[in-house]
This record gives sequence, structure tokens and C-alpha cells, in this order.
Amino acid sequence: MVECHGAFRRQGWKLQRYKNRLPVVGTYGEGVVALSNQVKVDHAAWRNVTIFETFSGDELSRITMVGTGDANNRSTLVAYPAGAPRIEAVAFDGARTLVYGE
Repeated sequence: MVECHGAFRRQGWKLQRYKNRLPVVGTYGEGVVALSNQVKVDHAAWRNVTIFETFSGDELSRITMVGTGDANNRSTLVAYPAGAPRIEAVAFDGARTLVYGE
């Protein structure tokens, strides 16, 4: 638990998006690279995201925490299995922005 708490404290800047009510900043299709069953999302292009959601049809199928797959926290590897129609970025207030797909 101490290790987890310490990691949380080191990442305290992330709380600013909630405290300051920062909206997601990003433009559809920019800062994303399609990989095999994943999409790499660059944090320089997509800011203030709380989580990324991957859909299967109209149903939410995956949730990816920001920074997943990158120890330096410069990008996020978001699951994007075959047939998934889209990935959305979620803001502090639940507002969603289309990142990739349709």
C-alpha cells in the first residue's frame, strides 16, 4: 500500500484536471498511431484526459487509464480490438471526445 500511495503522490499533478475542471484538449485523429489491436495516443496531442474508452458497437468494452503502456507517461496504449468502432477520451465531468474511429 505504501508503494501505491507514494506513486499516487508523485502523480498528484493529474489531480489538477479535476480540481481545475480542465476539459479534454485534442483533435480527432491527431496524435494517434494505429498498432496491432491497440492505438497509441500521444499525451502532447491529447491533454486532460481521465480515461480512454473503447467501444464494441454502442457498448463500452474497455477502459484504459491514462499512461497505460508507457513508463514515462508520454502516451497511452489503448485497446482497439478488431471490429471496435471507436475510442473516446473522457474528461473530469464525463464529457466524451472522439479520438479515433467513427
